[in-house]
Amino acid sequence: MTEPSPSAPGRGLAIASLVLSILGVVVALGALLAFGAYAALSLTTGAPAHVLASIGHMGAITVAAGVTPLSVLGLLLGVVSLARSRGSRGRGMAITGVVLGIVGLVIVLLGVPFWGVEVCLSVTC
Repeated sequence: MTEPSPSAPGRGLAIASLVLSILGVVVALGALLAFGAYAALSLTTGAPAHVLASIGHMGAITVAAGVTPLSVLGLLLGVVSLARSRGSRGRGMAITGVVLGIVGLVIVLLGVPFWGVEVCLSVTC
């Protein structure tokens, strides 16, 4: 039997940061594409402006709820990993996790103007 190889010290937080941040960006882009397609289809059917704004509101809230926890955790774990391991092999992964965490939070902040829109999917409102 072979012995299990010892894991590299200090890389666990960097890997977790990278994975969480990548998931955050993928969820953000997926939700933005889904709601963008929904808005484009609604636009082609002649939907009024308030319906399109409501779609933007739903998309922004969905992105905020799905992306914020992932990006914040990825960002925090990346910063902790950077602070704990100077010159470690996981430093590049931690930096990438921090950058992608910031990108995810910027995507969330781009949707903030839609948070105040009143949701209305009826033609009469």
